[in-house]
Amino acid sequence: MAVQLKDVVLHEVGHWLSWKLQGGIVGPIEIINDSLSGPKGSTTIIPDWNIYDVNDVITFTKSRIITLWSGVYAQAFNGIAYNAATVRREFNAGGGGRLDWLKAHEYLLLLKNLYGNSISFESLHHQVDQETATLIADNYSVVRKLSDALCLSVEEEDKKYTFQENEILSFIK
Repeated sequence: MAVQLKDVVLHEVGHWLSWKLQGGIVGPIEIINDSLSGPKGSTTIIPDWNIYDVNDVITFTKSRIITLWSGVYAQAFNGIAYNAATVRREFNAGGGGRLDWLKAHEYLLLLKNLYGNSISFESLHHQVDQETATLIADNYSVVRKLSDALCLSVEEEDKKYTFQENEILSFIK
């Protein structure tokens, strides 16, 4: 199944918006619709976080996991429900979100260690999963509006488009 521009843009908007909503500093979203290999994208998040104690480390770590998962969740949500097949496909080997899944899993293990025995790994995984799903669902209209605007802005193949924060924010005003 060929990767569609819409899916790549939804994925990147999911990352970008998630980090922004959680108080993180964001950089640009870059999209290229490569004529040979298909669309590609990247989102720059700045992991500059005020950390003064272990609770700040927990908040940062959870925010990173949510942001990493938000790309695929934005792709998989249709405004009503999540498509589990899309989530599985994107997070599995060869999927566009595989590296995000691996990074998030490492952060999840760190988070579990920070919590100690007060919560099981499975419960923690479920909790963060639900927070991610809620964040995307609650902000779906913004995800959709941004992704539609960015898709329309990517007019030429083989040209890299860089959307800075101010330009991205102008699409939702």
